Amino acid sequence: MPPAQAASREARRPARPGPERVPMEAPEPAPESRAEAPDGAPQPPSYHLQDFDTLATVGTGTFRGVQLVKEKTAKHFFALKVMSIPDVIRLKQEQHVHNEKSVLK
Repeated sequence: MPPAQAASREARRPARPGPERVPMEAPEPAPESRAEAPDGAPQPPSYHLQDFDTLATVGTGTFRGVQLVKEKTAKHFFALKVMSIPDVIRLKQEQHVHNEKSVLK
């Protein structure tokens, strides 16, 4: 799809209300930047949607799409999969989503 068409399609999509800050899981940071829990176990960093700039849509599917995002501070790139939780539940795909998360970890 040409970029102009994709942008037009995104502009027509109604905004969905959501929480202001959504915690996301992320890959393990370099050892020198890890925080430690009281029991000594390393803690992964906590990310929020505001920590990223959306660059492009990589693909779309049943539950929305995958966005190419760049971390604002460290300039790392990530693929951010966006899912509509009510749709996942309605289509009885909870286990599929959990399995996918497990595989990607």
